[in-house]
Amino acid sequence: MERYILKEKTQAFVCLFLAMGIVGSSVVFGKVITVQFPLFLASELRFFIASLLIVPIFFRKENQWRRISKKDWRILICMAFCGQFVFTICMLIGLRYTSGVTAGALTSTTPLFMTLVTCGILKEKLRARQAAGIFMASLGILLLNSEALLRYYRGTGEQELIGNIWICLAVMGEAIFLLLAKKLDAPLPGLYITGLLSVLGAMMFFPLAAYEAVDFFWWSVSWQDWLCLFYFGAVYTVLAYVLWFRGLAAVSGGTASSFTAVMPLSAAALSLVFLQENCSWLQAAALVLIIFAILFLAKFEADAIEKNPERSGCHES
Repeated sequence: MERYILKEKTQAFVCLFLAMGIVGSSVVFGKVITVQFPLFLASELRFFIASLLIVPIFFRKENQWRRISKKDWRILICMAFCGQFVFTICMLIGLRYTSGVTAGALTSTTPLFMTLVTCGILKEKLRARQAAGIFMASLGILLLNSEALLRYYRGTGEQELIGNIWICLAVMGEAIFLLLAKKLDAPLPGLYITGLLSVLGAMMFFPLAAYEAVDFFWWSVSWQDWLCLFYFGAVYTVLAYVLWFRGLAAVSGGTASSFTAVMPLSAAALSLVFLQENCSWLQAAALVLIIFAILFLAKFEADAIEKNPERSGCHES
C-alpha cells in the first residue's frame, strides 16, 4: 500500500514538474510566434487548435454543459476574457519587447498578484507569511525592472520597460482568471473547463483574427513556425493542463502550487539555450527571490487548505 502511494505521488510530481516546464517553455515559443504571426491571428489559431483537440471530450461527456448555471456561464465568459483574451494579448505584446528570462520570471509572480487582489479588493486579511512572499516577489520584480530602468535612462531600455509592463498586465489578468475559477459552483472536470475556455477564447479572437487573416501572407510561414504554433496550441494549451490536473488529483493544492517555481527556471534555461539570451546577475537574483516567494505563498496555501479543505476550489478531472 505504501509503495502504491509513493508511486502515485511520484507520478503526480513528475506530471506537475512537466506541466510547469511546458508553461515556462511557452515564453520561448511565444517570442517566435510574435515575429511570424499577427497577434490576434496567432491567438485565434492557438485556441482553434486547442478546441479541435479538446472538443471531443464534450461528446464523451455531452451532458456536462447542462450542469452549468447562468451564473457559472457568466463566470466562464469573464474567465475566458481575462485568462484567454487579455492574458494572451498582453503576453504576446510583452514578448515582442522584453527578454524571455524576464518574461518567465514576471509571469511566475501570479501568486503575488492573486494575493494582492484578494487582500486589496476582496479585503482578506494579510498573514505574515503572505507578506513575506509579497515582499520577496516585489523585490524580484523591482530588480527585473531596475535593469530596464537603468538602460531606459541611458536611452537603450525603453522597449524592455514597456514589455515588462505588458507582461505584468498579463499576469494581473491571469490572477483574476484564477480567482474567478474559485467562484464556480458546478463541479466540472478541469480539462472540460479548459475546453470550454478554449472555445470561448477562439470565439473572442475570431473577428479581429479574421481581419488580420485577409492580408496575411500564409505561404511566407515556414514549417518550423507552424510547428511552434502547434506546440503553443496543443502542448502548452492542452497537454500542460492535462498533466497539471492529473498531478493535482493526487496532491494538495498547496503542494501543487510550489511546482510553479519550475516555470521561471524553465523559461530562463530555454531562453538562454534557444534564444541565445544572456542572464545578468540582477535577473538571477530576481529569479531566486521570486522562486522563494512562490514557495512561501505555496506553503501558506498548503497550510490553509489543510485547515479548510474547501478552500482549494479544485475539481478532479
